[in-house]
Amino acid sequence: GTRTETGTRKETPIDPIHNPNDFLNYDPNKPLPESTNTKNQGMIIKKLCQYLTLENKHQAVLPRLQKGICNPLSTLFTETSLPEWQTMIDNISAWNGNKDDLTTALRESFERIWTYVDRYELHPDKRDSLFVGDNLTALLETQPTHLILANPWHAIAIKWQPDTQQFAIYDPNFAGGVKMCLPAEAPAIIKNCLGSL
Repeated sequence: GTRTETGTRKETPIDPIHNPNDFLNYDPNKPLPESTNTKNQGMIIKKLCQYLTLENKHQAVLPRLQKGICNPLSTLFTETSLPEWQTMIDNISAWNGNKDDLTTALRESFERIWTYVDRYELHPDKRDSLFVGDNLTALLETQPTHLILANPWHAIAIKWQPDTQQFAIYDPNFAGGVKMCLPAEAPAIIKNCLGSL
């Protein structure tokens, strides 16, 4: 959804809130909604597909990418420094989709994302997992370096930032990208993203 600012025509995208009822008739074959003016996975998927089309690579999997790549993006986030992540997403967001405007940095970013999509979405290995249940707050109190949290439909990532004593939470559906929050705020944000774990 979008929120219109009073007195202006500019629409500000809002973050989705997890609603388990939305998944009663979940269709994994349904593409993600078209995204504009955001830093969410819809924008990243659109630009990645444009890049792959321009480069004539991996054309057969483009429809599958439309279903979402939250797990690869969350994994990539955990393995990338926050400044590097912000720069990469800002550059992808700013790209106009023209081949002539593909910089070396953009090509490297798209190829890096593709590597994670191939490894964690198209050919995933079995990962160790832990059922969090009612222990999310206790888990977060340990200030884990990074975690990927998931339900059957979605994955997000969190990283502890010791310099600011905050968590960086990355939900690929966040309209504005990464959210920084105090430890006490993290459980509510995570619940909005994934529901009760």
